[in-house]
Amino acid sequence: MATVSEDHTIRVWELDTLQQVYDFSAPQESPCAVSYHPSQQVFACGFSNGCVRVFNVATTSMLAEHKQHRGKVIGLAYSPSGEYLYSAGALGSVAIYDGSENVYNLLRLLGNTIARGDKFGPDAIAVGMDGRHVAFVGPTEFTISILDARSLDEVLRIDITSLNTADNTRTVLDTATRVCYSPSHVKQLLVTTSNNKLLKFDARTGRLLAEIDNIHRSGCTSLDVTRDGRHLMTAGDRVIKIWDYHMRLDLNFQVFIGHSELIGKVVFTPDSLGVVSVGEAIFLWEFLANKREPTTMEGRTPVKSYISREDAEREDIQFRSPVRRNLEMSLTDMPRRSPPKPSRYDPPRFSNISAIHPVPNGEIHDAASEMSDDEEVLIGPPLRENAIDETETETETESVAEITGHESLGHGRQVEPHRRHQTPSKKAAPPLGTIRKASKLVANCKPSVHKHFVQREKFCTLAQRRYTAPPNQSALKLKSVIGYNGNGRGNMIWNPETGFFAYTSGCIVIVEDLNAGTQKHLMGHTEEISTMALQNDCQILASGSGSFQMAKSQICLWDIQTMTCKNVLTYHEYDIVCMAYSRDDKFLVSVGDYRECSIVVWSTYNYSVVTTSKTALPVHDLKWDPYTMNEFVSVGQNGTVLFWLLDETGANVALNVHEGEVPEELLQMHHMGSGQVDFTALEFAGDSILFITSNNGTVSAWDTRHNSCFMHWESDTQEIGIIICRRGRLLTGSVSRSLKLWSVVGIGEMKLPGDHNNMRQGGLTMEDEMNLDGPITCAAFDDTMDMGIVGTGTGTLWYVNWNERTSIRLVSSHMNKVNGLAFADNRFFATCADDGSLRVWSIHDREQALQFQVMDQSCMCLAFSPLQPEVSTFSTVSNLPEAPVVAHTKREERLHLPSVVAGYSDGTIRMFDLNKVEMVLKMHPHAVSVTAVSFSSDGRMILSGGSDGLIAISSPTTGMTIRVINDHKGAPITNIDITFKEDQNLAYSAPLLWLATSADRRVSVWSADWSKDFCELVDWLTFPAPAFTPEGTVIKKSDQSYYSQLPPSLAMFSLEEPDIIVYTGYGMQKQVQFYSMSQRKVMRTAALTHWTSHLDLSSGGNLIALGANERLLKVLDYYESSFQDYIGHCDSVQLVRFSPDGKMLFSVAHSEMLIWEVAL
Repeated sequence: MATVSEDHTIRVWELDTLQQVYDFSAPQESPCAVSYHPSQQVFACGFSNGCVRVFNVATTSMLAEHKQHRGKVIGLAYSPSGEYLYSAGALGSVAIYDGSENVYNLLRLLGNTIARGDKFGPDAIAVGMDGRHVAFVGPTEFTISILDARSLDEVLRIDITSLNTADNTRTVLDTATRVCYSPSHVKQLLVTTSNNKLLKFDARTGRLLAEIDNIHRSGCTSLDVTRDGRHLMTAGDRVIKIWDYHMRLDLNFQVFIGHSELIGKVVFTPDSLGVVSVGEAIFLWEFLANKREPTTMEGRTPVKSYISREDAEREDIQFRSPVRRNLEMSLTDMPRRSPPKPSRYDPPRFSNISAIHPVPNGEIHDAASEMSDDEEVLIGPPLRENAIDETETETETESVAEITGHESLGHGRQVEPHRRHQTPSKKAAPPLGTIRKASKLVANCKPSVHKHFVQREKFCTLAQRRYTAPPNQSALKLKSVIGYNGNGRGNMIWNPETGFFAYTSGCIVIVEDLNAGTQKHLMGHTEEISTMALQNDCQILASGSGSFQMAKSQICLWDIQTMTCKNVLTYHEYDIVCMAYSRDDKFLVSVGDYRECSIVVWSTYNYSVVTTSKTALPVHDLKWDPYTMNEFVSVGQNGTVLFWLLDETGANVALNVHEGEVPEELLQMHHMGSGQVDFTALEFAGDSILFITSNNGTVSAWDTRHNSCFMHWESDTQEIGIIICRRGRLLTGSVSRSLKLWSVVGIGEMKLPGDHNNMRQGGLTMEDEMNLDGPITCAAFDDTMDMGIVGTGTGTLWYVNWNERTSIRLVSSHMNKVNGLAFADNRFFATCADDGSLRVWSIHDREQALQFQVMDQSCMCLAFSPLQPEVSTFSTVSNLPEAPVVAHTKREERLHLPSVVAGYSDGTIRMFDLNKVEMVLKMHPHAVSVTAVSFSSDGRMILSGGSDGLIAISSPTTGMTIRVINDHKGAPITNIDITFKEDQNLAYSAPLLWLATSADRRVSVWSADWSKDFCELVDWLTFPAPAFTPEGTVIKKSDQSYYSQLPPSLAMFSLEEPDIIVYTGYGMQKQVQFYSMSQRKVMRTAALTHWTSHLDLSSGGNLIALGANERLLKVLDYYESSFQDYIGHCDSVQLVRFSPDGKMLFSVAHSEMLIWEVAL
């Protein structure tokens, strides 16, 4: 979708994600009309100066430009085939262009054809859906002209003043304001008038067919018709009206309120399932008229037909339900207790009838033969196979869904009851060493569900050899952590009664005070924390992490009062999927991932293993039954539901298990074309009810007394990973980013036989829905379900309040690798990542202030422009010779941030103005990825280096590339550094120096005076290295890819000694070298224990910060070469940066950002 605005921008949006994909800026012009090509990623835009431009979205380039119109462009439209483009100007001109070629040649231009004036825009031209005719108001506002769409020859002219309308008492002539074609099979032309009338004309003859008065009070600004010709939409009076197109009802429209200002345009989406309206903002509405499901009597629903309606009527086809329903439903004359609620109906569309898979009856076991005589269970209704002739022609039916008077909870298509039978008794669970016969044949593959935790891939391990200082001599102290690990599952804890709030980032548990904003950090894990669990008495917090190479999987138990690790449990071989405490906090259960499928029960008394078992299929979630002693339930792959009993009656504690019987219809895929159904989450409710969710969006309700399912409904179209139930309210969170709040009062009555029509409060009702920024990974709510905290897969924690319908961002983070970090000042810093995002953060409160997003590109590096010196003004108050008085006025302090420039993987460089929150410049100086970027010390130039070794010097004002330096060609540029000091006394031609380092261990030093366009090479450094990689592989010089296998080469100007360049990189030894520019030699070296991945120098002290692939952060003394190691990351430390004042040090590993306080 493309939109134009008065802010001089053209923006392209993706409707599925509601994210902005591109934006085009026209600072000197105002775009006023836009039209998207019907089949290509191309759109045309008209401007207020009469210019028409055509843009290619994929290449972000302009294809054509025409300036035939002298006034504002008030109409722009493509033909349905995209073969022609039409434009109209405010001074009466109409033009047609050839859209079959990218040059868009002008075919014909007509003057004085369309009515003059801006009021007819932006939709002055209407094109018939058959592409044969074009209509508009003109040549006067009293006439409608219909032209041939290919030649612009006039076909018909309608004079609305000569019509025999119903109002014969009017004193003011009516004028036309808007025209719109109906679908081609309706063959009508719609015209709105200044007297608020809607006129329907025969599109072929111009005969008036109908006239509707008072469609709006103050005029209609836009109108559109659905493609099936059933509904009409108009905008006016700051409201939207949806009409029955044929006006056959007593009340033919519904009113929708949302806009607070004039609505500029309304349009149906191409699938007629949504509406977009624009005005002061962009509103996206869900159009439900085509999605309602008819409720039928006797509990029967017609089978979806794949033959035409005419054939069905001719052959008198009898529709029968594929699902056997409960036929005991009876109607009652008692009044309803709540208004009827229509259900939604989404008919699936099949392009190939062979994709319809019948239910394999041979796989359904005879449940009755396995029943005992004393226990009950609810068995799902058997499916009757729907016989479909595969040779029959497949067409889509277009049935009109209507709302009937009443619908029972248990008898719709989406909510289904189950019959009552007997259950088998529990049996002993298999011990840990045994697996079912089926699992011996094939090993379990990685589950495809989002719920099952999978550790993020990494390749480096924690250094076994490291040097840590005692606390009283430590140079750094961890101050805060930015971000939340969205890859975890259930790794956020919030207790509404005590206010305890904890979440994880990497291998650190962050305990945050929501009132004060302070953090405490629990550090004991070495690998990524996957999940957490809190005791019910809020005394002990358990956190679990998986194994990696030599590191073992471990569960850390933290004392909340002292914030210390009480114990470390090790048993699992791989990752830990979930953990749960029993209601009395006597036991802790941990679940291993798909590679081991183990269930381990721990005693919280002495933290020993009580008992273990192993499942045949992976387990995705586990919960203790809060209403029953020593019972818990697990759900997992292939629709498995296991009811566990911890038996303490014998000499040894044992686990008994009963596998629940799953109704066959639950295992069918409703929204996913292929694959299996996995149960993903579960939650206990009162009255012996258990809710279980699946990866196809279904929620099922189970009776825990009989371990049986008695109903289910479709809650979402995608996997549901979170479910919470409190006091008759149920919350579901799905991969589709949707939070839904349901009222489930009276669900328990479905377990009873007989009539379910009079369920309390109407039974199942969706109360509210909210969309967040990513898949829901964790959630915690209070007892009333009014407020809670929700975590998403994008690394965001949200505070959600249902009463106020608000969502507030508590924690933000990157989820992709962070490639760059730079400081604006001591208050703000910016980061960029592989996902194309550039984010600005506040150092004080760790909150994200701004974000710029570029789609389908990686942001590789960034830099801020130099800070302008603070200026004071002087004003003379008294100039008497004997007593002059001068007032010193300090410039008014306000939040003014410097510009930031960023380099991207496609070779482009973008500059952003943080004060205006907009992109001000985009240039393309490189043909390959930009690997380093920096402003010159005076801010006059932008220096950028690419992965091919070329360095571009570009102007930030014009965007032009001034010069290209190819001295480093062939090796990627690893960093660019500049010096701000002019009094260096190095006898160079210009006072300002800058350097560039490439991956082949070469450093070039340049002297520059950009005001005089002067730049010359003053020094060239080359450092030796072995002919093999650190792993011993011989380096082939012809293969440029070997640079990625070597530690990077990094060089910076010393802040302590202006004459010194500090260098580190791959060489004969692990060391930092100090090179003197005046003496042109290495003056001294400092030995290291690990190869360096990043380097930074402190401005506030004599410290050097180094990052290492072995997950270490090193701090080196500049003069004495002594160092300290710090741990806290669970991946390679690829970025280290001191704050401008030198009081803080930032370290980044993948997406983890730690802030350290410099104690020296």
